[in-house]
Amino acid sequence: MAGCLAIWGMEVGDLATWVSAFGTIAAVAVALNLAGRESKRREEDRYARGRVIASFLFADVGIIHRAMELAAAALTKAQTAGSRDEMAAAVFDAYRIIEQADTMKIAAHMDKVVDLPARHAVAVAALPDNVKAIRSILIDQVNAGSSATVSALRDTADSCLAQISVTRARLDAFMADFEPQFVG
Repeated sequence: MAGCLAIWGMEVGDLATWVSAFGTIAAVAVALNLAGRESKRREEDRYARGRVIASFLFADVGIIHRAMELAAAALTKAQTAGSRDEMAAAVFDAYRIIEQADTMKIAAHMDKVVDLPARHAVAVAALPDNVKAIRSILIDQVNAGSSATVSALRDTADSCLAQISVTRARLDAFMADFEPQFVG
């Protein structure tokens, strides 16, 4: 066969086919390298946007985080109260604390939350609904006033503490990841 290369006595094809094969392999390698660089650049851009959004929301999330801590302390006090009146007062204290937790800024910027890292985006996006749900549970007992039973007050404290616990765990992660960058 004319124009074929022979290695150790074996015909292995012509030079143009070999050059074309090596060129194809090189092109694939370059394309994969460029795609990897582009992916890394996009990830770095997203992380940078996430940091900007986190810095923008950090104070508000921190205030709500603190409100959750204080409300949890009030509800824990309700669980251990010696009388119905002490329980009702502690539940009312928790309600007043949660009522002050303003999620309007977070809700107004929900479209930007997607730029946060996924676990933080979920926590921050759920925050307005979580606070609203806790408020709703507490307001029922506050509105019940003196007719609220010990059992209902204890159930309210238990239910709210469970929701606050989940919310606080998510916010703890947000605060732990971003506090070193924005505080100090």
